[in-house]
Amino acid sequence: MNSVNPIRNVLKHAFGRLPFVNTAARRILSAGGSVFMLHRVLPKIEECYEPEMVTSKEAFADFLDWLNENYRVVPLDLLVSQRATTIDRKKPACAITFDDGWLDNFIHAFPLLKASNVPATIFLPVRFIGTSRRFWQERLSFCLGKVRPLELRGALIEESARFFPWFPPAYDCLSHNGQLKRFLMTRPSEEAEEFVHHLAETARLDVVPSDRAFMNWDEVREMQAMGISFGSHTLNHALLTNTEPAKAIQEIRESRQELEERIGDKVTAFSYPWGATSLLTKEAVLRAGYDYAVTTRPGLIHSAVDRWLIPRLAVSDPILREGSTRFAPNKARLWFAKNVLQSTFIDRVSPNPTKSYDRIKIAFIIDQIDGWEGGTESQLRVLIQALDDRYFESALLCIYRFPEVALDTFPCPVHFVCVNELYRRFAPLRLLRLVQLLRKIKPQITQTYFPEANSLGICSAKLARVPIIIGTTRNTTHSKSAVLRFASRISNKLANRWQCNSRSVWNFEIEKVHSSPAGMEILPNAVNPPRLLSTPAAQTTALREQFTVQGPLIVSVANLRPVKDLLTLIEAAAHVHKHLAGAQFLLLGQGPMYADLQKRIAQLKLTHVVRLTGTQSDVYPYLAAADIGVLTSVSEGSSNSLLEYMAMGLPAVVSDIPANRDLVEQVFFTTGNSKNLAANLIELWGDAALRFDMSRRYRELASEYDLKACKQRAESFYHRLVAELTQGPR
Repeated sequence: MNSVNPIRNVLKHAFGRLPFVNTAARRILSAGGSVFMLHRVLPKIEECYEPEMVTSKEAFADFLDWLNENYRVVPLDLLVSQRATTIDRKKPACAITFDDGWLDNFIHAFPLLKASNVPATIFLPVRFIGTSRRFWQERLSFCLGKVRPLELRGALIEESARFFPWFPPAYDCLSHNGQLKRFLMTRPSEEAEEFVHHLAETARLDVVPSDRAFMNWDEVREMQAMGISFGSHTLNHALLTNTEPAKAIQEIRESRQELEERIGDKVTAFSYPWGATSLLTKEAVLRAGYDYAVTTRPGLIHSAVDRWLIPRLAVSDPILREGSTRFAPNKARLWFAKNVLQSTFIDRVSPNPTKSYDRIKIAFIIDQIDGWEGGTESQLRVLIQALDDRYFESALLCIYRFPEVALDTFPCPVHFVCVNELYRRFAPLRLLRLVQLLRKIKPQITQTYFPEANSLGICSAKLARVPIIIGTTRNTTHSKSAVLRFASRISNKLANRWQCNSRSVWNFEIEKVHSSPAGMEILPNAVNPPRLLSTPAAQTTALREQFTVQGPLIVSVANLRPVKDLLTLIEAAAHVHKHLAGAQFLLLGQGPMYADLQKRIAQLKLTHVVRLTGTQSDVYPYLAAADIGVLTSVSEGSSNSLLEYMAMGLPAVVSDIPANRDLVEQVFFTTGNSKNLAANLIELWGDAALRFDMSRRYRELASEYDLKACKQRAESFYHRLVAELTQGPR
C-alpha cells in the first residue's frame, strides 16, 4: 500500500534499538504532551492516492497498544486545558486526532478505538460529510494515472491550461502528478478544483469513483455517542492561506456554526487544512469562538505553546512500520523525537510573531500616472479599488507627477517622489526619497510597475527592508536602453516574485529575461462587468443613426500610438468600403498619432467612413452599438480592449500575436497586412452564424477575467506571500 524503503527502515530500527538513542528519544518525548495526527486507516490491500496519509489497520492496532503501554491517552480538550500542569515523565499524556473524516475512520479505526478504550478527536470538512465529493488531489491523481503513455500528460495539461489565464505554459515538470499538485497548491482551492474538473473533461475521464469517501452524519453521531469528539476542518477543506481573507474567515466561522447544528454540541477545536496558518487565520479562529486550534507542525504541548497553534506528530505506515508488516516502536519513537527537535530548533531560529493581525500594507510604485486610460494605469486602479480595505491598506508612490491628473481620481493615498526639478535630474536622489517613503509607510509588500519603478523601486524596497518585493512585467518589448536592461537584470535578482498579466508575457520573461519559473506569477487583467443590459436600446440606435450606419459598424478601442498600428486599420477600411459601401469605422481613443491618422483618412477620402471620436469615458455604449471589433496591435501584454469586446460578446478580428491568442480562438489576421484584415472583416460580416457563435464563446472566456476573479486572485496571492513570511513556502 505504501512505498517503503526496506534498507532504510531496518537501519532506522537498528539505530533506535541502541540504548542511549532510545533513552534520549524517551526523554525528549516526555518533556510535554503529544498530539498524534492521523488521516486514514486502511487494510493493507487497499490503495490510497497519498500513501503518506495512510496507516494500515494492523499497524494502527499495534500503535494503540503501544500508546496504552507508554502514554496516558486523554481527550484532546483535556490535554490542551492541562498543558500547564506538572508533566508525568514516566507516562506522559497524549491525544489522538484524525483529519478529514474519511469513511475508513468509521469502518476500521472506530472499532479499534472502542476495543482499546481510547478517545479521539476527528476534524471534519463540513460540506464533504455525507456527500459524494472527493478532494481535488485524489481526482487529479486518478486522472493522471489513467493517462498513458507519460508523454501524453504534458499535452493534456497544456490543452487544459489554455482555458485558465492564471496557469503558466505547462513546462515539463508539470507533467508529473507531484509537481502539478504542488503548483495547484499555490492557487485558491476553487481554481484547483476547476482545473482538475476541466482536465478530466479534456481527457474524457470520469474521475469521481462511485464509492463514498467520507463519513455521513449518522455515522458521525454514532461515533459521538461512543465518546469520539469532533472539531472543524473548514467548510470545504480550503487551504486558508491561499484564500482571500473574507473567504478564509467565512470558512472558519461558518464551519463551526454548521457543525454545531449537525452534532448538537459545542465545537471547541479547529484544524488548519494542510497546517497552513497566518496571523489573519489564527485571529479568525480565535474570534470565531474556538478554544484552540491544531496545526501540522511537529512539537509537544507545554505551558508556552500557543493555544491556536497546537503542534502535532504525524502518524502513518512509513513512520510506524519496519518492512511490509512489522510495527517498529523504536523507529517510531526515534522519528517523533527527531521531528520535535527539528521543530524546536526552527522555532528558536525564526520564532513565529505573536502580535495580533493587522491589515496587509502594500506600496505600489509606478513611474507616472498621466491618465487612467492606459492599460497598466487602468488595471492598477482596478486592482487597488478591488482590494478589500478591511484586510488591505494600499499606498501609491508615483516617481513623476502629472498635474493634469487630479488627486481625487487616485484610488488610495498617493506620494510623489520628484518634489522638485532636482529629483528629476538625479536618480540617486529619487532612490533616497523612495527609501524614505517606504520606511515611513512600512509596507509588508512592495509592487513595482514600469521600467524605472522596476529598477529604482525594487532597489529602494530592498534598502528599506520591505519583506516582500514584487516586480511586474506587462508587455513583451525589450527596453532599448542598455542601462535599463542592466538594471532589469539586477532587479530581477532582488525581487522575491515577478508578476505578469498573461501566458505570453510569462514565456517572454522565462525565455528572454531568464527569470525562474518558480518565482513567476500570472495575474490576468480584469474587465469591469459589461453594462450591456443597462445601455438603453434607444442609445445604441441613436449612436448608429449619428454615424449613419447602413452596413456593419466596426469599432476599435485603442490609444493612438504606433504600437497599435491603426494605419493598417485605415488602409483596411478603404478595401472594405469598396465591397461594403455602408460600413462605418469608429476609432475610440487619443494619442500622439491623432494628426497622422486624420491626415491618412483624408488622403484616402474616408472622412465619412472612418471617424476618430477621441477618448470616451464609457466605451460600452459604442461596443453595444457595434457589429464587429478590431484590434490591430503589433505587440500586447494582454489587451484591455479585447477583454472589453469579449465581455460584451462583440465578435472581433484581431492581429495574430501571442497575447491575442492567449485570449481568444478566432478570428486572426496577419499583423500589418491591411488586405488580409479587410478580407477577414468582410467574411465575418457575411457569416452571421459565426458571429453568433463567437459572441457566445467570448462571453464564456471573459468570465475568467471578471472583477470578482481578479480580486480573488490578487488577495489570495498577497495573503499567501505574507503567510510564507512566518511559516515558509508550502
